[in-house]
Amino acid sequence: MNDATMQAAQTATLAERMLSQVYTLLHAQNITPNAVQQQMLTSHLRAMAHRSVTGEPLPEGGRSASAAATHSAGWSAQEGRCRPATACDLPG
Repeated sequence: MNDATMQAAQTATLAERMLSQVYTLLHAQNITPNAVQQQMLTSHLRAMAHRSVTGEPLPEGGRSASAAATHSAGWSAQEGRCRPATACDLPG
């Protein structure tokens, strides 16, 4: 198995483990993300796993595009539902 294949396998394994843990935490708080939030969360966690495995730095500006999109989607952990982006209170 070459290095790229091994990194891809490690990334997939790490991302699935993180997703499982996040969904366990969400479920414990009775939070059910909608389909868009699920897709954004999955994309963001896969990108985080990839950077963790490869050592790749965050994109310029310190936040990934998927993190910024998640923030602007109005995710409200306190209320367990999506609110308008102008009312988003996630830490930046």
